[in-house]
Amino acid sequence: MNRYASFSISLAVSFFCFAASLGITDRKKECSRVPLKGKIIQYGLASAEMDELIPDRLSPSRYMQSSRNFQFQKKTSRIPLVNGNIMFFDFVVFNFPKGKTKADLRIQVNFPEMTNFKGEKFTTLVRNVTARKSKDQNSEILSYQWMFLKEFPFEMVEGEWSFQVLHQDCEILKLKYYTFTP
Repeated sequence: MNRYASFSISLAVSFFCFAASLGITDRKKECSRVPLKGKIIQYGLASAEMDELIPDRLSPSRYMQSSRNFQFQKKTSRIPLVNGNIMFFDFVVFNFPKGKTKADLRIQVNFPEMTNFKGEKFTTLVRNVTARKSKDQNSEILSYQWMFLKEFPFEMVEGEWSFQVLHQDCEILKLKYYTFTP
């Protein structure tokens, strides 16, 4: 390759990197204008008894678990993969825009690859939820949980799990857990 071709390639790569960085900067500016904020108020390990399985086409197991006797165990980001253990976080969404009483949120869970009983592979789960401003405050408290059950052993995958809460594609909070086999 001659010197001019090498220079042209370097120049093209530099231009594309610069253009990509402008997009990132624009996105950060755009997200800085989103007034809605989030804050984690409690997180960690809990336990509960499974109450019922509710059909759910989004989850790897194809079920959502309803539980009873929820018991907070401890504040931690390390979660042992044991039947009935729950990793959870409670968070507050605040600073609703003036005149708005609700906000659409997306909770995205990223986790190590799991393969369900049908052979389907998953690394992400996305849930859409709506936060509603309370009458006397400009906020709402929400909770998200992931329960590990012996009925779905393929969900007991070791590694890093991240939970993001997004509003208008802008991250308002993020939390990481690390699951392990005791």
